[in-house]
Amino acid sequence: LLGHMSIVNRTCFLDSMPPQLTISSPTGRDYVKDSVYTIWGTALDFSPTEVRIAGMPVTLYGSNFSQDVLLSEGLNTFIVEARDAAGHLTSKIV
Repeated sequence: LLGHMSIVNRTCFLDSMPPQLTISSPTGRDYVKDSVYTIWGTALDFSPTEVRIAGMPVTLYGSNFSQDVLLSEGLNTFIVEARDAAGHLTSKIV
């Protein structure tokens, strides 16, 4: 079509770094008497980030998160993962 033109603007962000994942609690080897324990932390990244604990999605409040987990008798470990919109993954074992 002669004389007709469309302009489309697109924005593209380069994200080459994985999210920064910090676990605030637990800070070490805690001994507790209750079967419910709260894991606290932050996930920082340039792009939107998803956090999972033991494979379950966790709600972010800004960059902060907290999630109750159920403990069994003895040693308990959980994998905390932060994945950004570009697919970069950071994980920690608590």
